[in-house]
Amino acid sequence: MITPHRRTSDPLAQHTGRRAIALLALALLAGAALPAPAALAHPAGPAQIGAVDSLLRADPGDAALLRRRAELMRLAGNLAGAADALAAAERAAPNDPRNRVIRGRLSLDRGDLHEALDHAGAVLAAHPREPLGWALRAEARARLGAHALAAADLDRAIACSDVPSPELFLERARLRAAAGDERGALASLDGGIARLGPAAALEHEAVAIEARLGRFEAALCRLERLAPRYARRAPLLARRGDLLQRAGRIPEAIAAWSEALLRLESRPILRRDDAALARELRAQLHAAARALQGAP
Repeated sequence: MITPHRRTSDPLAQHTGRRAIALLALALLAGAALPAPAALAHPAGPAQIGAVDSLLRADPGDAALLRRRAELMRLAGNLAGAADALAAAERAAPNDPRNRVIRGRLSLDRGDLHEALDHAGAVLAAHPREPLGWALRAEARARLGAHALAAADLDRAIACSDVPSPELFLERARLRAAAGDERGALASLDGGIARLGPAAALEHEAVAIEARLGRFEAALCRLERLAPRYARRAPLLARRGDLLQRAGRIPEAIAAWSEALLRLESRPILRRDDAALARELRAQLHAAARALQGAP
């Protein structure tokens, strides 16, 4: 039998989880439109904080900018700086529920989950349709191990959002899976796809769940639907090979891995992640060949 080769990172299905929800909160708490993905790649770097500080010098009482600074400082690990910016935001806009949400997120960062729940409860008591309040309570409950309750909170966050982020659907699916409801997790992803349209992160998570359920043909069909969206075919082919191997279709897996490796080796210069993938593919092909030959 071939031992599956477990990759340390999947270039097609990167896990966002808690950090994705935090980045979504960053944009909503500031009262701004959600930035493009490239802008979220390093959300708490000195350049981002410096840009907000420049705007604050022109308008030091802007509550939205102060909340943004608080979240950026929090994500950078500077909880004291975040608390100072938040206090200024509270003075500028004392009744804005988004301030209380940041208080709750600071509680999460300190590990005080029950205090975070108290903050979320206060937000929701005053503003029952505030999606950030539901998301905050979901995260606190998830960290306490109450995955089903956390998923139900994200149901409400999604229902209360005019345009919910794909990350909300993704995290809800992962919570349902953690609660032992894989089929519910899949339904959550399909609901997100139906509402938002094709979203690669949701589709890749659905592929993983279909595979865990042993529905490899469905997983392969989903992967095939993703193919036109990728200029770099090698990672997609590598994942196809992995699914085929798990389905026991070893010759087809070898063909997919071989095509992926050929595509990588045809490039004059390999990116670092492509070079790592090429090494893994060679190891998988070697193991598969030995298994087919009956080698010990």
